[in-house]
Amino acid sequence: MLFSSHKINHNSPCSKNLKENYNFFKYLPRAVPLFWYVLCSAIFLTILYNSTLIYFLIDNAQQPNILFTLKMVFLAFIINFLIVSLFPFKKLLKTWLILLIIISAFSSYFMQSYGVLIDKNMLQNVLETDWNETRGLISSGMFLHLVLFLLIPAIVTIKLNIKWPSTGVQFTSWAGMLVIGFVLLFGLLHFNYKEMSSFFRNHREVKHLAVPLNAISASISVANKLLATSIPQQFNHVAADARLNPHPLKNKPNLFVMIVGETARADHFALNGYVRNTTPQLAALAMKYPANFINFNNVFSCGTATAVSLPCMFSYLPRNNYDENLAKNSDNLLDALQYAGVNLFWLDNNSGCKGMCNRIPTEKIICSESECNDLHLLDALKDKIQTSQLTKDTFVVLHQLGSHGPEYFKRSKTSQKLFFPECQTNQLQKCTTQEIINAYDNSIVATDELVAKTILWLKEYDSQYNIGLIYVSDHGESLGENGIFLHGLPYRFAPDSQKHVPMLVWMSDSFVQQNDISLDKFKSNSNKTISHDVLFSLILNLLNVNTSSVVPESKNFIK
Repeated sequence: MLFSSHKINHNSPCSKNLKENYNFFKYLPRAVPLFWYVLCSAIFLTILYNSTLIYFLIDNAQQPNILFTLKMVFLAFIINFLIVSLFPFKKLLKTWLILLIIISAFSSYFMQSYGVLIDKNMLQNVLETDWNETRGLISSGMFLHLVLFLLIPAIVTIKLNIKWPSTGVQFTSWAGMLVIGFVLLFGLLHFNYKEMSSFFRNHREVKHLAVPLNAISASISVANKLLATSIPQQFNHVAADARLNPHPLKNKPNLFVMIVGETARADHFALNGYVRNTTPQLAALAMKYPANFINFNNVFSCGTATAVSLPCMFSYLPRNNYDENLAKNSDNLLDALQYAGVNLFWLDNNSGCKGMCNRIPTEKIICSESECNDLHLLDALKDKIQTSQLTKDTFVVLHQLGSHGPEYFKRSKTSQKLFFPECQTNQLQKCTTQEIINAYDNSIVATDELVAKTILWLKEYDSQYNIGLIYVSDHGESLGENGIFLHGLPYRFAPDSQKHVPMLVWMSDSFVQQNDISLDKFKSNSNKTISHDVLFSLILNLLNVNTSSVVPESKNFIK
């Protein structure tokens, strides 16, 4: 560490007048001039917390590699110097620096441990994470990292005295530091513009690696978003004209279940050609009832994290034009169904519906275990259907915990574990790649059982309802490929493993007949590359709900 791993040069401005009466801190100077305090702090932030950035630069820098890497590290230092220089005043500077240390320590831990990038969507995902998900990230490795990179630096920051200039000079010193920082920044960019601009164009993700700039930028973006959402806005009733248009032959109500998966990647579903049989029960259903089972093997998510993907899935807005504020202040799929007179229920075993179910009946699954297995969703569904007098079309959403990491081993019961040995810690870097994959694949087996058992249970009501079910995951997951774990990378940088998701549809014979669905046309579209964008119109069309919000061409998908 900058201040504690070796003796500071006694001839430097940062090391005069040592406090001999300190023990652990005896090498700290009695008082450091303000400018040198800010300078040393910027060096400290750059070196201690930016190992991920430095390794990235070494691997991707243009030739000559070392010289360009040094230039980029110097750029990070200048930016950190300017950041520290924002509040060089008494009672503000140390508080500001400790805040920077806190966000830098947490950012560096998750970047180093899971290969994530810190951006506004990642920060939003963190803010919307519930306690169960947060608890799954706490580990001894995290504790040790925070002791070394947060607690000790914070104590040093508090203990180190600053030699403050007179009150009248403080403003001049502040202005002088900002001038020095901007002059250095301008000079570096001016003389290296061609080289650096080319690098930033080819590696846009680098801005999400610079600590603490990435967290500060993400915080400002999230704060702006929260400010925008806090201002009352007119609600857009884009689907208020939704109406049921039942087929003339329809003689019983539809009962349609949507299972929203969590963190499932398509290439780990045996239905999509994965070498392991992770979907044995669904495969058996597909073999036994080929006319009723449609698997979509080339579906891509709207986002790479639940906070983005889930509301986007239910919105009428396509991913390319998706705006969270507009989506949450407009009708979504569930509103359209409700306008049309469909019964609606949302059963949740995850961190909520991100505002999508605010206007319909919802229920959080509660069980005796500290963490509910997803099969409790089926129990809740059974209770809901058996105790309700369903005389009209009904749509139920089951929101899974699914394969949420990093504790994949907790997502499957003993009876669902087919692959060993499992990674049984949330510190994935301590496990082999195969152990991580084994635990993750077992979580897919658990999802397979939930979906298959839900279909089989619904079949028991075939005489009372037209039965339909759709399963689709909100996003995928990285399992260590290229050093990346979990999910939430910015969409343009994210690998397909975080975007390519499984999706399947089950429909009873009566559902197909009484909703006028062309199975041949439906199945012919199952191999096409599609995305979450189709869900809004697809489900409305499956249930014969008409609204001007549905793109007319989407009817050609199934009818």
